[in-house]
Amino acid sequence: MKIIVFPFLLAFLAAGSGACAQNLTGEWTGAIFFANLNAELETSFTIQQEEQQVEGHSTRNASKRILGGFKGGLVKIFAKKTFEKGALLHIRKGSVEGDSIKAVLSTIFGSTYWFRGQILGDTLLKGVLLDGRLRPQGGFILKRGVFSPVADYGKITENLFDLTREKIYKREACLEKPFPAFEKKFRSISRKLVDDADFFAAFYYLSQQKYSLPFTHYMLAKPASAAMKAAAPEKPAVSASAVVKKVEDLSLAFLDDKTALITITSFAGHPVALIDSCFGILKARNTPNCIIDLRNNTGGTISSMRIAEHLTDSILYGGFFLTNKWFAANKGLPDAGQYDRLPELNESNLEKLWNGIHTMEGFKLKVVPQASLYKGKVFVLTSGRTASACEPLCYNLKYYRKAVLVGQQTSGAMLNGEKFRLEPGWQLEIPTADYYTIDGKRIDLVGVSPDHEVAKDAEIEFVLKELIK
Repeated sequence: MKIIVFPFLLAFLAAGSGACAQNLTGEWTGAIFFANLNAELETSFTIQQEEQQVEGHSTRNASKRILGGFKGGLVKIFAKKTFEKGALLHIRKGSVEGDSIKAVLSTIFGSTYWFRGQILGDTLLKGVLLDGRLRPQGGFILKRGVFSPVADYGKITENLFDLTREKIYKREACLEKPFPAFEKKFRSISRKLVDDADFFAAFYYLSQQKYSLPFTHYMLAKPASAAMKAAAPEKPAVSASAVVKKVEDLSLAFLDDKTALITITSFAGHPVALIDSCFGILKARNTPNCIIDLRNNTGGTISSMRIAEHLTDSILYGGFFLTNKWFAANKGLPDAGQYDRLPELNESNLEKLWNGIHTMEGFKLKVVPQASLYKGKVFVLTSGRTASACEPLCYNLKYYRKAVLVGQQTSGAMLNGEKFRLEPGWQLEIPTADYYTIDGKRIDLVGVSPDHEVAKDAEIEFVLKELIK
């Protein structure tokens, strides 16, 4: 969710150029919203201003609280620029002109932003975060004042693990190594954490770097608050940029008179009509070869299986999802009879099943052919970024020999994740259903191997020179 819009940006970039009326030196508390992380983090900044130059950092010694005293001290020495003063966020190269502030905000979360805002009297800083192309990527609201812890992070951590055990696809997953070690460590440091930035960074460091958890789709977020949303005008329900983005997610081009290239970067927008349109064109033109590029597609919904519907003249079964309700009542995977009794997931009931699967035992994927079959050769390009909803499609096209996969191993991030409220204001995504292929294999943390392993960026050339005759 990107909440900062262009009119607000213009308002403060056009600020006056007179001398700064206030000195920003001191303690500031408030929140910064990172749109790409869907995280509004309450924290504090210590700001130092000398003449028109400004530097600052978030709470000190976060590295020690998260990494421990010894390791936290080492990173302050050997990664001094990143962890200066042990802080997670730094305001650098700042300048004040009139009632405007410009700076660079560097973060431990892997992103750097332009920090642009207004100085409202002596008590308030307000503005936006921009990427390198000056596109809004979040916002901030800071008030002058001494910081105090904003939440009981030990209690939030307890609730996090209670919710995980209640909703996760298989309770035994919380017993598999290294999850118990992750839980023990997170619990041990959670009561030492002093702000949201600490808590957010600790969760991702422990779950994704220090420990390799036995499942994916386990994520923490904190959506923008009403106050942060109110910092800018409401954007239209459907913006022009959103329509453009939907179209950009899927494109059709012709490499020559015999070969089409369909590029799909996301299945999040349910691009069923666009998929139908593309294959309608290919069928009408009798195009003999089709390359489907999924190399930069990180997933979306199982509307991805619409592609398979154009490539088969008989019903195919595309595997199944199982929840903790299944595993609580059954040992192992469904037999043929149990599989037949699982409800079907299709485009008509997609949202209903997908958003509440944790209340069911599971469901099966069923591919029903479209009215006409695309009879040309199909080649699917994959990479390590090809993830989630792409992976059942890739596996089944390969398994049923409906397409040839070219590229690199897919991501191996194939579970159904659902978002649950975690007070106060947090949101936890938990994998609530595990996916198994029709022959009983797991894709999560494994991925799908291509038929032809080809170096990155050489896939199209390989198909044209080696596979299309």
